[in-house]
Amino acid sequence: MKKNRIVTERNLPLVNILSSYFNICSKLFLLLLITFFASCDEGANLHNENESSIDMPLIFSDKIELNNSSLEDKFAYRDFHLSNLIEQLVSINPDVVLTDSKSGKQLESAFYLENLLVSKMAKEKGANSKTGKLTSLEAFTDLDGQNWYPTLKMERAGDGKLNNAIYLFSIFDENTQEDIVKAFKMNNGELKLLSDNYTEKMFNQFSSKESSAVFSVALTSCAPNETIADQELISVDCGDPYSGGSGGVGGSGSNTVRQDGVFGYMKIKKKKESWLEKADINYHTWSFETAYPGTSTGVCDEFSDSCDSSGNEIGKWSNSDVNNQKTKIINEKFYDDLNNISRKGTVVAYVIFEADNWPATLRSYTAIVNDATIKFRYRSYDGPYHQNLITLNPANPYNLPFALGTTINNSEIEFNITR
Repeated sequence: MKKNRIVTERNLPLVNILSSYFNICSKLFLLLLITFFASCDEGANLHNENESSIDMPLIFSDKIELNNSSLEDKFAYRDFHLSNLIEQLVSINPDVVLTDSKSGKQLESAFYLENLLVSKMAKEKGANSKTGKLTSLEAFTDLDGQNWYPTLKMERAGDGKLNNAIYLFSIFDENTQEDIVKAFKMNNGELKLLSDNYTEKMFNQFSSKESSAVFSVALTSCAPNETIADQELISVDCGDPYSGGSGGVGGSGSNTVRQDGVFGYMKIKKKKESWLEKADINYHTWSFETAYPGTSTGVCDEFSDSCDSSGNEIGKWSNSDVNNQKTKIINEKFYDDLNNISRKGTVVAYVIFEADNWPATLRSYTAIVNDATIKFRYRSYDGPYHQNLITLNPANPYNLPFALGTTINNSEIEFNITR
């Protein structure tokens, strides 16, 4: 018994040590939990400016690797380089004040970041457009076969100061399948996260002239007009990127009866865009007279080395347009028989979609008639509003739906087709 007592007494210090160790670990774990939840609360606070700046976890050795990466990685890449450009602009002009970016015609416009960075006000500071973080401009060339241009749009004037402004980045949340907005604020030369879901209500809470200016940061496919002098401010307006809808594998002959196709009126029921942006409703179209078996054609298909996947613009729909179910008379001629005199509108394919910029997914629509294939690719986070293969020719040799005089009405869009 004495021997057993001696052994037990020798183990007492070990027991005490282990007990102290577990007590310390428990306290540390509790402290970590408190710190974690405190940081979560701060992240929800709009005015917390101590969050980490935008990081890019992956360094892509080439654009092909980037194009094959996940949407999350693409957003990280985009936001890393856009934040670099904003930070560089503020470092060049720490006290610069930008005025409202709307033109005299009240058209929506935005600043090209490249124009701001290499403008005369930057040159006066001795800035070199090819040094430092300005190389981030090159990060957006040749992505999925297109060049993209960073822009800065004023959403609220406030005090107009870039070094005190809030910067908004729209992203697509794959988990919720929704477009949301992240907000950052400049702090000591770096963008710091304010909110990972910045709502319209948050935006409207601070509307006085004394409050911070608010800018949205994005990409556009429209190149700046290099012929304009003093390019501090150029309206970003892609307009109609090309006069599509006139190609195909058509036959020959003449046609004296016009078979035009027109989208007459249109109502958008689902916006498919964040509260910050208007919905860009665009379309692709393609037509031919004779469907030769085994042939393949289309717009921006997989055989295209480069293409503008934006399509033709129909119009922009605001939050109020969609909420109020506003019907717009658009009279958009998607098939012009005068320019397609030999095709007679015999086979016409189209897709209507909400257009998004990179890194939105390149989606595709494939239509087959008489073993001839038509294929479109278009860039959007969401599926199409409507896509169809139709005829405008009463003779209708391929037994396609005759579209003139018809109305399309689904849960997302309503429009009619007329001549």
